[in-house]
Amino acid sequence: MFEEKNAYASIGYALYSLTSYVFSENPIKYKTKIKGESEKQDKMDFWCAEKDFKFEAYIESKKLWLNIGNVKWEFGKSCNILIKKAFEQIKRLKSAGVDKKSSKYTEGAVFKVVLFQIPIVYHPKFKPEDADLESAPKYLENL
Repeated sequence: MFEEKNAYASIGYALYSLTSYVFSENPIKYKTKIKGESEKQDKMDFWCAEKDFKFEAYIESKKLWLNIGNVKWEFGKSCNILIKKAFEQIKRLKSAGVDKKSSKYTEGAVFKVVLFQIPIVYHPKFKPEDADLESAPKYLENL
């Protein structure tokens, strides 16, 4: 139920319901500073635009998890790597020329979004109190 691809299908459907144009796995060519290479290609999970092209959005989606069964709530090493990679992808959009000034598609706003799905998990032996479960969203807001 919490797999990234399941959420991916739901996100795609929601975007299609809200906007006129939606592409998934949209290729992005960006400039690189690696010696001997001038361009590389990456993919953004979604690109969408409003029917009159008043805006377009590039969306990268990642699935994380927050273990609240520990004394100290924190993302694990693998989650921190995913967070870093997602923001690096968004930063690469700038070197790909994705901004309002150079948009091929829209005269309006260009949004660059990272969307994290974060299920809350815990070990059955360390079941948290209801108050802990209720405070988890507030904790995530403050990260």
